Amino acid sequence: MKINFLFRISKTDLLVLLIFLFGQISIFAQVQNVTGKVVDQIGQPLPGVNVVLKGTGIGAIVDFDGNYAIEVQGETPVLVFSYLGYLTQEIPVDGRTTINVDLSEDSVGLDEVVVTALGIKKEKRALGYSVGNVDNETLMQSKENNVVAALSGKIAGVQIGNPSGQAGSASRIVIRGTSSLLYNNEPLFVVDGVPIDNSNLQAKDIFNGSGTNTGIDLDPNSIENISVLKGAAASALYGSRAANGVVLITTKTGQMNTKTKVTLSLTSSFENIIPTPIQDTWAHGFFDEALGEYVSVPEGYKTDKSWGARIDDTPGAERYDRWQTFKMGLTNDINVGIQGGTDKVSYYVGLSHLDQEGTLETIYFKRSGVKTNFNVKISDKITATLGMDYKHTSSNRLWESWNPRSMLTGFLSAPANWNPNPVYEEDGGYPASFQRGRT
Repeated sequence: MKINFLFRISKTDLLVLLIFLFGQISIFAQVQNVTGKVVDQIGQPLPGVNVVLKGTGIGAIVDFDGNYAIEVQGETPVLVFSYLGYLTQEIPVDGRTTINVDLSEDSVGLDEVVVTALGIKKEKRALGYSVGNVDNETLMQSKENNVVAALSGKIAGVQIGNPSGQAGSASRIVIRGTSSLLYNNEPLFVVDGVPIDNSNLQAKDIFNGSGTNTGIDLDPNSIENISVLKGAAASALYGSRAANGVVLITTKTGQMNTKTKVTLSLTSSFENIIPTPIQDTWAHGFFDEALGEYVSVPEGYKTDKSWGARIDDTPGAERYDRWQTFKMGLTNDINVGIQGGTDKVSYYVGLSHLDQEGTLETIYFKRSGVKTNFNVKISDKITATLGMDYKHTSSNRLWESWNPRSMLTGFLSAPANWNPNPVYEEDGGYPASFQRGRT
């Protein structure tokens, strides 16, 4: 028996059926796999980078070796590569099946990433301990010659003290308060992974005053980032030396696959003293108990008292302006930086010279240095880093505090009729007591 089936399809139904079939064929034809590798500017893999097909919820995560794989679809698919601390890139697929990406650091978002122990970069909010972070731009705003002094007021819980205003003097740093009454309370300094001693090079007592320290040798212009580790867990890798915290300093480096960039900066600053009000009514002398009045110093008699007779009533007495001994201090800071890189090597070379003249003729501080950092990509997983930091400093400062040789002690305690002008030697030079300093 033969049975015939007859189907009747209208033109409208046939048109809808054809559009549906061709639409499915087009969609399936546009799905493709895209693979590739994501690295940073020096060629190191960046695990954890997010790869997303723009406008969809389709995405992938870059693995430990920097590789990824994702299915894309659409007429003009675009892949979005994003990673914390790096610039986001949007790359059209354009029919390619392999797309390799080099991500560049985002200088605007660096405050979200901090350098922890051993130079490891982590997201600040992901850490289990407190970390303060200061970048180069913030550091240079204070125009300080000492890196430690430049941190003043920039990190919570960090106290900076400047016991002396002389050129080349030390600055004291304490994290979260004093922990010892007898021993050093300053944190450990680590520059590019190398611990350095920042303790005061001059004994601090009532006879010597403030000294200097290694922090003055560091050039703020060559520093990229400073991280201050405050918690005990943060400094555990550095042992007992880091009991008072750690100051991690990362210096500038070049970036691979970038053009050579030359920067030149010249900074000049001026400083003046703020005169302290001192009595100018009474001359050099003392109180005579027998007479019951203040008297001038008799001839041949010496005293350190500054409350004698009135200057106006003392024959030959003259008022001297001790503050005219000081002059305007001048600081010139010249820096040249050269950085760049090829696909295998990145480099940074910095030259600096600082010349600081104090507010007295014999006070000065000079610092000259050369800083270099080279990164050489040996293979996809091995990169060698070579660096050098040479500094030459010289300074001359006066004795301070209650030292009998301290010019400043006598300067403030002397009466108004004391002549502050130095007595010159026969050769026209300053006396040894005036030019005595520490270098």
